[in-house]
Amino acid sequence: MQENIDITSFEELADRYAAELTAQFRTLSIFVNHAGEVGRTHEVFVSQILTRFLPAKLRIGTGFVLSQGGATRQQDIIVYDWQQLPLLLAIGDCVVVDADAVAATIEVKTKLSGKEDFLRAVQALNEVRLQHRGAVGLYAWEGLNLESALEQIWNLLRNRVPFELEPLPDLIFVRGKYLIVPNFDGCIETPPMKVMNLGEGNVPEGIGLLALLAQLWLGGIQSHADRPWWLQAWEARRSDFFKEVPWPPDLQERADAKVVQQRGAL
Repeated sequence: MQENIDITSFEELADRYAAELTAQFRTLSIFVNHAGEVGRTHEVFVSQILTRFLPAKLRIGTGFVLSQGGATRQQDIIVYDWQQLPLLLAIGDCVVVDADAVAATIEVKTKLSGKEDFLRAVQALNEVRLQHRGAVGLYAWEGLNLESALEQIWNLLRNRVPFELEPLPDLIFVRGKYLIVPNFDGCIETPPMKVMNLGEGNVPEGIGLLALLAQLWLGGIQSHADRPWWLQAWEARRSDFFKEVPWPPDLQERADAKVVQQRGAL
């Protein structure tokens, strides 16, 4: 009799896919040094892995999202519902997609080592978020450490007037290091983000890949497709792998003041 498949089987599968991504990254670096070609190939690597987990009604391309506000800058990965609305343009895998058909967009970076590069990437994602209702994420093959990344996010929020937590990207994934997701629990004074530490001695990369998929569904794919049973089962375990990131003291004060202000307005 065949044994039942449980969620650990999908965790093992995701771990193998994550190892495949790492192997492709290392193999490509042996032969190719041209930044543009390497970057595009890395986008293809990520797209191929994501396609294995997505329902048939969702497709992946690269190109532009068009809304009433105009077209976005070019998006590395666009996950779109091809059954909802026709493509406005398709040449190869380069597409122009109506914003209402977009389930997610992902910016893929080969290297995101500088603080300024990281901040620009996050700000660019915030701009894209205003142009469609799908998930918005960042995937970096190499990137700065977690402490530096969080400090850049704190600085971004410090400069935001009026003080608001949103919008932040639905996910920031740096391969082999961490996954950062917002903690949108409806309470601005509570820890604003959650972090999964990835790599040797931490959470396996495959678990991070499943968490990335879960976050994409939560951020936008669920408007176009139901979550598969294995993802629903895994989400019951997600709290085992994430840690809450509290506000720095100065931002905690601003968050608490914001709550007082909101309650006073009621």
